[in-house]
Amino acid sequence: LLTVSAIVLGVSILFAFPQRNGSDGEDLVMKMPSPEEVQQQMQRWQESMKPSRWHKLFDRLIGDWETEMSIYMAGPDGPAQKSTGTATFEWAVPGKWIHWHGDGDMFGMPVKQFGMMGYDNFKQKYVASWHSSLETTLSVAEGTLTQDGKRLMLWGSMDEPMTGQTDKTVRYDYIFRTADEIVVQVHDLHIGTDKTKVVEVVYKRKK
Repeated sequence: LLTVSAIVLGVSILFAFPQRNGSDGEDLVMKMPSPEEVQQQMQRWQESMKPSRWHKLFDRLIGDWETEMSIYMAGPDGPAQKSTGTATFEWAVPGKWIHWHGDGDMFGMPVKQFGMMGYDNFKQKYVASWHSSLETTLSVAEGTLTQDGKRLMLWGSMDEPMTGQTDKTVRYDYIFRTADEIVVQVHDLHIGTDKTKVVEVVYKRKK
């Protein structure tokens, strides 16, 4: 059976080569791609589907974790509201996509969290999404890994129902301290250039 991507690819090939015929202002005339051009497009598409070296980062996340979350309502120098929980990262599509789910509490309310993460070979960016049982919103972000491979930085947006703000720019940092400890920080970039951390979650691998 044809996948949706294959169907879209076929349609895109048909319209990939517009060519103006005659003087300026005349309608575009479609030029059909040659067999060689179609083959090149198919090869590029197939290459984009293969797991790359960037996907190997997810091996560090796979497993079961104990979590401790700190929420900084008065800034990172103020007192934090802490809670504990658990999280599990698994392969959704081996070698390409991981999904995770976690249980904990937030402001005294039980919460379940879910997410997906992958690497987009075409855009050359990591992509991720999150949602929870407490919210009706979906958070999405994309970003890159630092050269030393120790920090994954994702940029996205966040809504604040308490203040009425929408589409606030945020950064999610995944800091790989050791093979068994990861720190995830959420930075509210609307605060300024420093002291932007509003949430921190420490993941420690279950033994």
